[in-house]
Amino acid sequence: MVDAEHVVDAELAAFGLTDRAGALPSALSSGQRRRLALAGALVRPADLLVLDEPERRLDTAMRRALADRLAALVDAGCAVLFASHDPTFIGTLADRVLVIGEDECPVVAPEDAVAALQEG
Repeated sequence: MVDAEHVVDAELAAFGLTDRAGALPSALSSGQRRRLALAGALVRPADLLVLDEPERRLDTAMRRALADRLAALVDAGCAVLFASHDPTFIGTLADRVLVIGEDECPVVAPEDAVAALQEG
């Protein structure tokens, strides 16, 4: 049996929120609220995660840690569907990319999507 308190504590630590564990969400910064939402999404096992710009409001180190964490979940069999405008995040995590544009929506390789985002 999994100890729920231990799992929650581990997620709070992973997202750098241990010292804010007793705070109400309204007392957290926007970045801390984003990390709390991600911790909540990841606290339970899942076969599919759907995330809307999960890297938003995270610093560079936390973006990298989140991408690595999500990649590990994918390696363990979880499907992750996410929207992002961050070329580095996409390049680290995605294996297929749907580029949504005005005229067409092609599925492209991550490196092609990253190049397109970097070009503007």
